[in-house]
Amino acid sequence: MTEKELIEREELLEDILDALEDGDYEEAEDLADEAIDAFPEEAFGYYYVGEAMFLQGDIDDAIAYYQQAIEKASDNPDYKARLALMHAKLNEEEKAKQIYKSILDVHGDHVDTLVAMGVYASNENALEEALGYLDRALEVSPDYDVAYRIRAIVHTSLGNYTEALEDIEKALESNKDDRELWLQKINLYGMSGNVKATEQAYKDWISQAPEDTSRHSGQAAFYAEQGNYQGAEMAYTEAIDRELYGDYAALSSILGRAWACLHQGNTTGAVDDFSRVIKLDAKLVDSYIGIAEARVKDGLMEAAITYLDLGLDIVLDNKWMLYNKKGVIHVQAEQWEAAAAAFQGLLDMDDEEANAEGHFSMGKLYQAKGDLEAAFRSWRKASDIFHLEAEECIEKYCTPFLSVELKEKEQALLGGMEDAFKTNKQSTFLKPIFNKFWKVDIKTTSSKNPMFAKMPAKMEKQIMGLLENICLGLDYKGVVVLNPGQDSVRMLYTIKNESAKVTVINGIPLNGNTEREFTLGVAGKHLTLKGFGDEGADVELSMESVDTASLPKNVQRELKKLVDQGDLDLMSDEFRALL
Repeated sequence: MTEKELIEREELLEDILDALEDGDYEEAEDLADEAIDAFPEEAFGYYYVGEAMFLQGDIDDAIAYYQQAIEKASDNPDYKARLALMHAKLNEEEKAKQIYKSILDVHGDHVDTLVAMGVYASNENALEEALGYLDRALEVSPDYDVAYRIRAIVHTSLGNYTEALEDIEKALESNKDDRELWLQKINLYGMSGNVKATEQAYKDWISQAPEDTSRHSGQAAFYAEQGNYQGAEMAYTEAIDRELYGDYAALSSILGRAWACLHQGNTTGAVDDFSRVIKLDAKLVDSYIGIAEARVKDGLMEAAITYLDLGLDIVLDNKWMLYNKKGVIHVQAEQWEAAAAAFQGLLDMDDEEANAEGHFSMGKLYQAKGDLEAAFRSWRKASDIFHLEAEECIEKYCTPFLSVELKEKEQALLGGMEDAFKTNKQSTFLKPIFNKFWKVDIKTTSSKNPMFAKMPAKMEKQIMGLLENICLGLDYKGVVVLNPGQDSVRMLYTIKNESAKVTVINGIPLNGNTEREFTLGVAGKHLTLKGFGDEGADVELSMESVDTASLPKNVQRELKKLVDQGDLDLMSDEFRALL
């Protein structure tokens, strides 16, 4: 290449880079095309056309040019890494990974590729492998801030908060005002439970740009989470006072300060700020609830209800919160009818979540009145719509009503099974099995299941220990499976398929669990049962008939418990005579 050509090449390259830096991607593309015309055997022109096209969003054409650049300079890892990135952008992850791996086969210290492979390993939850790639990248390039950022994320996933913070600090050295890094740092201190360090991190971050209102509001939210409402009020005030674009831009900070004031018992300051928010956006539900809480604190219940009613007339979203708060205030005042009317507002809404909250709150109303049975009925309706607090209340306060509910469901099921009972009673396969107890025969079960021959003797012994006390009893109405140490299983059933030696029944558990199929068979003197275990680990149990008196003592105790609780009342008279 002549000196003139070298100068021309250098000038073209500088012009392309300047255009890219200025964001003039069309100009960069035109200049790169000139480079291709002038130096068709050189790779750089093709590469920079690809760059310009990528930056304009044309990934497919960019790939074509990167490939041409690689054809001209097949040993250039930067070109290949760029091609891999394009495939990643198109969600062609496997293609991208294969290219990155091929780069490392030749250029084991290529930093961008090491970082990319670290990201892939992290995404696949191979966190130690990810650290290996990122450690290598930082050995090659100790100041590479991107690698520190990503390694911090990996360390965080591993719970290595100290190491993650060290990496964030290294990344901040070259990006002192990087918002994402500061938030990551603050979050890490929070995750590690270091409240003082979190507070100091907020102060340090704010000191770099005191005019940034979002930093003050973030600090305020942190103080509020810690219960430091005085600190929250002061930080929100800083955010409000520094807001350049008026009250509307500061709305969330004004609302935050209102709640901070309320938590400190400053009802006047709270009402002033909540009222200020209403003037800015009358449709926000929080302000009406906040003013209502302030008025209740001041002993002005009627004023509280008036504001909630005003909100119900104006607010479009989350009205259920207003109905609920209104009901809660009436409950506190023992105004039962008014409370019930408010909670009914939630039940009348065309919204399942609101309905669930209504049933839950109605339950709390009944609980406050001392009517736990009615509370249970309401909480059950709420829990049926997946209300977790309602489920907790049922478990905590309503145990006696659960057995009553179970009996009611049992009776409802029994009422619809008459035809099935008649069919079951006439079964030629099942009749000889009825009104007997069947206990697992360990030796036969072991010999008939090939899986036991493949496992260590110790494991087989453990499994057999779990199976040896399983007993089954059935009649034309139901099935009882006893396994001391675990809850007994009581089921109704219908016959699905029947032959001379095998019958498939559909078990309908009375404890609310999912229906499942069981296969009963006859093998000599043994009854076989399949379907009792978990799917994929189901064992065919071989069972032999035993007298009631010969049942293991712990099984007899379990039977007596079921009888005393009335849990075997569903069975026929003939079966209960065995007891």
